Amino acid sequence: MTESTFKLNFHQRRLLTSNSKTYYYVVGLIEIAVGIFGLIKPVDGLSALFFVLLIGGIVSILIAIIGKSLTKETNYISINSDIIEYKNSMQKAKQIKLDKLFDVKIDSKKIEFVMTNQQVKIYDFSVFSDIEIERLHDKIEELKSKI
Repeated sequence: MTESTFKLNFHQRRLLTSNSKTYYYVVGLIEIAVGIFGLIKPVDGLSALFFVLLIGGIVSILIAIIGKSLTKETNYISINSDIIEYKNSMQKAKQIKLDKLFDVKIDSKKIEFVMTNQQVKIYDFSVFSDIEIERLHDKIEELKSKI
């Protein structure tokens, strides 16, 4: 009897938090102010720097308006009958054999895999929607019952 593979994928740009948006607005306004001031009151040889600050400020404000990070994230988890494979953004993909798994702990936005050698591996699933998180919780609970 073969079991199907459970898989969740996220390959998108993450939404910015309200603190990040505020940061980009403030930095953008400061850069624009310094850039305009420098272009109005020219200093020898620094006009290019002030122009770059002006452009950087405009880009910072555009990033805040768009509300998404600049880079795409790849985040996934795959669970089948004998192996768990997962990847958090900016990290290498990791594999866990189920026979080496001692315990699984579920927090609100992460899973802790405790290995038989007491090593702990953490998977962050905060990028998924609530429905996908619920499906993942169900699959992990099913997995915990088999351990």
